[in-house]
Parts: sequence; C-alpha cells; structure tokens
Amino acid sequence: MKLLAGLVAPSPVWEAILSQEGLPWMHLPSQEEWFDMCSVLIVTRRLEGRDRDHAAHFLQRGGAVFGSAHHFNGLGKMSSRSVHVRYIISEGDPLFAPVRLIDLAMPGHIPREANHLRTDGNEHAVFAGELGGGIGVVLPFDMQAAMEDARVTPKAFYCRRERLPSERVSLVARGEIRHLVRSALAWLHHMRGLPYAHLWYYPGDSHSVATLRVDTDGAPRDDIDTLYRIMQDAGIRGTWFLDVQPHETWLPHFHSLVGQEIGLHCYEHRFGNNMKADEANMRRGNELLRAAGWNAAGFAAPFGTWTPAHGALIDRMGFVYSSEFGCGYDTLPFLPERHAATFTTLQIPIHPISIGSLMRTGASGRSMQQYFEDTAADLLSRQMPLFFYHHPTHRHWDVVHTMLSTYQNPGIMKLTLGEYARWWHQRALLDVAIDVAGHHIMVRNGDIADAADVYLHIVRPDGREALVSPAQPITLTTLHCELPRRSIVPDDLRRIRDVDPRRMLGELYSAMLRRLK
Repeated sequence: MKLLAGLVAPSPVWEAILSQEGLPWMHLPSQEEWFDMCSVLIVTRRLEGRDRDHAAHFLQRGGAVFGSAHHFNGLGKMSSRSVHVRYIISEGDPLFAPVRLIDLAMPGHIPREANHLRTDGNEHAVFAGELGGGIGVVLPFDMQAAMEDARVTPKAFYCRRERLPSERVSLVARGEIRHLVRSALAWLHHMRGLPYAHLWYYPGDSHSVATLRVDTDGAPRDDIDTLYRIMQDAGIRGTWFLDVQPHETWLPHFHSLVGQEIGLHCYEHRFGNNMKADEANMRRGNELLRAAGWNAAGFAAPFGTWTPAHGALIDRMGFVYSSEFGCGYDTLPFLPERHAATFTTLQIPIHPISIGSLMRTGASGRSMQQYFEDTAADLLSRQMPLFFYHHPTHRHWDVVHTMLSTYQNPGIMKLTLGEYARWWHQRALLDVAIDVAGHHIMVRNGDIADAADVYLHIVRPDGREALVSPAQPITLTTLHCELPRRSIVPDDLRRIRDVDPRRMLGELYSAMLRRLK
C-alpha cells in the first residue's frame, strides 16, 4: 500500500501542511478506485454527491479520514454544533502528546462525538475513533481559515515563575496545529496497521538544528564582540540581523565575525506604521549592506512585524527567507498563505521570548537560565528546532552561555538560518512515493536516493521510531527503533491564557514605545 494522503479537492493550505510534514499527497479524481489508493483521506471541503458516497465506501472498507467537522456533512453519521473556540488544550492526552495549547479565537464546529483535547470551556474538542466502519479524526475548526489567519496579539509563554513573559506574536498557533496534524496522521496510519513514514525535518539523521538569531538593535561594538566570542567558544554560527544606521560608520567590522551570517533588520529600527516608509527603510538598509559586501539572504522585521502587505513587500525584495514571529513561531519553515495565495518567501520561525522579554518581568539571572533550559527540553521533546534569539545590549552573558549550552545535546546540527532555509528548499523539491509491502518500506520516484542528507522518519505502530536513509533497503523487523523523548505538559498550562493586569500594563507600555519609534 502507498503511504499517501488523498485530497478530496485542491486546498493550498492542506497541500502546504502535508508538504511541510513530508507525506506524499495527491488530488483525487472523483472516481472510487482512486480513494482506495490512499492511506488517509483528507476532507478539504464539504462532501457532496459522488465524493461523499466514495468517502463513505472508503470508510466501510476500513479507511481513514481526516478533516474539519463542518466539511463532513453527516459522513459516518458525524454531526457537530457551532461554537466559538478561543483555544484547545491537550492536558497530556497521549494520542496528541506533542500538543500544548492551540490558540484559535474563531468560530468552529465541535463534533458531538468529540472525545479528545478540550476547549477553553473545558469540553472535548476533537473526535478520534471508529467512524462509519473505518476510523477518523475530526477537527472543530476550519484548517484554511486557521492557517490563513493574519491576526497578531500579545501572548504569555509558560515558565515556572508566577509572572510570565509575553510577546506580540501570531494569534493562531500554527506550530501547535502542526503537532495536532502530525499526531493525527501517525495515529490514523497506525490504526490501519501501517507504519507512519515521512521526510524528516532536519539534514541527515540529526535530531534537530540550532542557531542563535541576533537582532543587533543598535548595539555598540563592545557588546557585539563579546557576544561573538561567546558564540565562537560554543561553536555557534549564528545569524545576525543588522539595523544598519547605528552601525553605518563601522559596518565593515562585521566582516570580522568569521562564519556568521549577516541579514537585514532594516536601516532604522522602526517598522509597521507606514508601508512606503517601511519599503524605503528596507531598501536603504539593503543597499548599504550590499555596498559593504553582503548579499543578505534573510530579513527579520523590527518587532517581529508581519502583515500580508509586508509579506508581499518581502517577496518583491527577493529574500531567500524571512523570520517574523508576527507570522509564526515555534514551528517548522513554511510559506505563508492568504486568501488562497501563497507567498514566495520562506518563513523560518524562532522562539519569540528573549532575555529582554524576561527582563521585563523582573526575572533573575537564574530564572532566565531555567526558562531557556526548560524551553529547550520541551522543544527537543517535540522534535522542534532550537532557534532562540538575543539582543546584544541586553547582555546577561551568563544566561547566553546557558542558552547556548542547550545546543550541545547529541544529535543537534548547528546551522545558520540561511543554511537551514536552503536545505529546506531542496527538501521541498523532492517528489517521492512511499510504499509499504509487509515489513518492507520502499521509496520511489524523485531524487531522494541521491539526496544523502534527506532521511525518512519512520514511526512503527508500537510507537518506536527511526531515522533511515532512503537509499538503503528498509525492513521494519530489523530496523533499530527507539522510543521518542517523553513530552510533558505542565499541569497549570491554562494559566498562560489567564488575565494578568501587570502583564497587560507591560504590553501597553511596549506598544507605546513601538509607536514612538
């Protein structure tokens, strides 16, 4: 059988999610025999007519379906009711182990048979189980509406202290949705007695990738040099985003940062109030970088600002990638979507809480160290990149040492953001087919056999997993598999969405400062 997601109808959002995951997919012709070729059926629009009949027959033969409740239209006698969903939380549900809290703040349709995860109102939100003779996972929100959402909002992030750090980031938690999707896809395959296999997220058999993103934000030369020495000692080749104006008279000095990547953070550290001014700000900074000898592949907007209009501007500027937590954070690279249009500049998300964020809460140095140690452990347990960021003027060099020490775990590859972006682009070009026959997995088509640094991630029905070169024969019974890292959800995770007047005042003060700039 093929490991293949069949889409009932074209959907740029679902296609992007499946490509990000590395699971082969295809659009299904409206003919029943094509449905049986799939290991999982993705319901991308409301089911009608022959497609509904074909999906029902597919389920009756033991098939697996996945989609949003309002698209099912009674398939498998599934029904739902309309609600407004602020967020969905996991609270340790083993089926969706990597999921934490999925911010949505949008209308939804909760399956009446929902039995997994919970809403902000503490009722079950997701259905996973037997459906119409087969199995299904049914979501309470529309995937396209969620992934195209461009709203931003201040959010608190979990830590052990009472006072939580916050940052203005994308409202919809795209990274948490991705964890939900990959957990569902693995479970649906396993319930059919199949292994789950997809292209791995990192080069070769690396367990993760790591770098430090540095936003210079007008830092003096001494602070730049101190941070560079710390990074050199730790073996970190970071990515430095320069707001060029404060460094203009000594810009060539950045050439002495051997092995580091230089990106653009605008000319002046201001952004988001006027599109014409923003474009001029970007172009002036880029011209000065070029004149000084850099052809910057990456851009990071001041304050993490991203809107669809800014996305179009970044596309016109021709960058290889950009990195704005107003677009996404704590997830894998992706191309933003808006109204069925796909932006062309790859987003490389980072973790949005910096030392500066923690300083605003009055955190001690040891509390900051604990935060980055805990966050790194959580990200690694969920197979995520370690992309922290820092402003040199915030110093706290002891905390920076601790932050970078989390990158020394075995199996973590140290790359710049630009290197990872280029690798991801090559991964996205691969067109593969994955077949399962008995205990054997075969990878066909495309150039993956020649792409020595793109591996296959295989998760067996018993939960054990392995990273395997697709160039070699793969036999599940002889494959060396291990249990994944244990992923632990804090018992008091809901408090990150509780109202905190102190945090609200801090966020208001930060917003005023940004406007003044």
